[in-house]
Amino acid sequence: MSKEYTAEDVRAHNKSGDTWVVYGDKVLDLTKFMQEHPGGEEVLLEVAGGDATTNFDDVGHSEDAKTLMKKYIVGNYKKPTAAPKSGAPTVPKPATVPKPATVTVKKAPTPAADASGYNTILFPIIVLIVAAIAYFYSR
Repeated sequence: MSKEYTAEDVRAHNKSGDTWVVYGDKVLDLTKFMQEHPGGEEVLLEVAGGDATTNFDDVGHSEDAKTLMKKYIVGNYKKPTAAPKSGAPTVPKPATVPKPATVTVKKAPTPAADASGYNTILFPIIVLIVAAIAYFYSR
């Protein structure tokens, strides 16, 4: 049977050398993963000791990341059954990380080209015709 951890248990592990998070109904010990995390250690420290479910899902992690996560599960998260009493510990929800903005770059229209693209074809043809006429008349 897997060990169960409360919000208070998880919150005690909120620093660089001792980093636990809640994801869904699982508790993960990410201490050994901190140096390997592609987003940097700071991202994990922001949610250390708390619920990282929303942050993890909002970033859009790959299936490989979701599979790798299973390696760090140390037990199940025991959700509070009753409404927490005043002053009772709960797993804090960290601020959500905004999604990166997408930028669309449009190519600026060139002044010499028209919508049909004939200028690109006609110019070399006209130059060839003028060159041919000049060649034949210069003989």
